Amino acid sequence: MNQYNPYQAPTASPDQFGTGGHVHNPQVGVSELTVEHLRQTKPWVTFIGVMYIIGAALMGLGGLFFMGTMPGDFAWLGILYVVMAAVMVIPSLHLLRYGSQIGNLISGGGVHALEEALSHQKSFWKFVGILAAIMLGLYALAFAIGMAGAIF
Repeated sequence: MNQYNPYQAPTASPDQFGTGGHVHNPQVGVSELTVEHLRQTKPWVTFIGVMYIIGAALMGLGGLFFMGTMPGDFAWLGILYVVMAAVMVIPSLHLLRYGSQIGNLISGGGVHALEEALSHQKSFWKFVGILAAIMLGLYALAFAIGMAGAIF
C-alpha cells in the first residue's frame, strides 16, 4: 500500500542541491565549501569596513578643519566633507554586519546566518549602486553646467 501523506513536509537529499555530499550541516544544507569561501572572505570584508570607518573619520575631521579655517565663502566645503563622511559610514556598517554574520555562520549559525549575511551584502551593494547613480547624475549636471557656461 502507498504511504503517501499529503501533510508531510518535503524532504530532499543534500546531493540534490549539487553539494557532492559535502554538507556543513545536513539539516540546513549549507555546504562546507560555501562556509570555507565565506570564512576566507570575512577578514577582507572586515578590513574594508574598518577602512571605510577610518576614511569617514578622517574626512569628517578634514571637514571640521575646513569649516574652522576657511573663509566664509569656502566653509561649505567643510560641510560637504562632513556630509560625505556621514554617508560613508552607512556602507561600512553593512560590510561590518556582513562580516559578523559570516562569523555566525562559521560558528554553526546555519542558513539563518547565511541569509542574514547575504541580506547585509545586498544592502551594501544596493546602497553603493544608488550612490554611484547619484554621482553619475551629478557629474552629468556639472558637465552640462560647464558646457553652458562655456557657450554663454
